[in-house]
Amino acid sequence: MKFFRLILLCALVLTTMAFLAPSTAAKRRCGRRLIPYVYSICGGPCENGDIIIEHCFSGTTPTIAEVQKACCPELSEDPTFSS
Repeated sequence: MKFFRLILLCALVLTTMAFLAPSTAAKRRCGRRLIPYVYSICGGPCENGDIIIEHCFSGTTPTIAEVQKACCPELSEDPTFSS
């Protein structure tokens, strides 16, 4: 009986991993593509990347204004900066 519970537990863990792994890989691919884009706009990393990652998952590229608003709001409020 314990053997079957162990097998069931292993199957459950492996199934869960199979469903979680693609989303993790997708996040890494999105991050690799977006990091240079965000750095080119903000000059540093994005502290609030969730909004930007959603664009990546939907297959769209965020605009400069969206990146500024999410990642570097100090630039979007700066009147001397033009996008």
